[in-house]
Order: sequence, then C-alpha cells, then structure tokens
Amino acid sequence: MQRIILTIIVLLVVLGAVAGAYVYFGSHAATTDNTNVSGNGSIEQNAPQTPPDHSSTLASSRDAVLAAFIKAIAIYNQDTLTYGNTYIVNGYAIQLWQGKITGGEALLQYRQSKDQWYLVSANGGVWSLQGLIEFGVPTTTAKALYADISH
Repeated sequence: MQRIILTIIVLLVVLGAVAGAYVYFGSHAATTDNTNVSGNGSIEQNAPQTPPDHSSTLASSRDAVLAAFIKAIAIYNQDTLTYGNTYIVNGYAIQLWQGKITGGEALLQYRQSKDQWYLVSANGGVWSLQGLIEFGVPTTTAKALYADISH
C-alpha cells in the first residue's frame, strides 16, 4: 500500500513539473530567430527584417501597439491585465502592462511588409538597455526607448 501511495506521489510531482515547465516556457519563451507567434496562434518563422516605414500611421500608432499586444498575450494570459503607457521609437515599442499576479514591459516590433506589430517578448519585469539590444533592437533605438521609459 505504501508503494502505491509513493508511486502516486511521484507521478503527481512529475506531472506537476511537466505542467509547470509547459506553462512557464510556453509563456516566457524568448525567440531570437525572428519566430513570431501571432494572436491567433499561427507561427511566422524567420520573418524578414524590414526597416520601418515611418510614414505609416500604423507604425506610430499607440493604439495599434496595444491591440497587437492584447491579441498576442491572450493566448497565454490567465490574469486580468491593465495597460500603461506605450513608447514607440523607430519601429520598436514597449507596452507597459500590469496584472493582479505579474506585470512588466512588452517589446513589440513593427513589420512594414505586413503593416503589423508583432510581440517579441512579454516577459514580466522591466527591460534593461542590454536586454533590448540582445533582443535585436538597434543600439540607438534601444537607448531612445530606454530613456523614454525613465527607469
């Protein structure tokens, strides 16, 4: 009987670990190979890096950034979110967000070829200047975004 109980406990621990890893890595996975998960769950692999077209109103629209963030985060979100300021510089944006459990700064990138904003990362917490650069934001753009946020 003790062996059965021990086996059940071990199975529960293993299943809990697998489920926890799935939730954590599914919602916190950072992609550096230009893989994007859109709000409808489709994956765009190796999207072309196109310089932003600053003449597009969508490229400078805070509402478009917020809408793209809400659409993309809806896949994983289990929290009630409120949304803060949006900062846009040269085709990159940081969207502030806060939930009951967590909050942070989401990084989005505008793709001219699709005239659409894509979520790069919505990990909780705040961005460092080095973190923005490591996620592919050009240094001058990263510095401007970082200065706008006023950490």
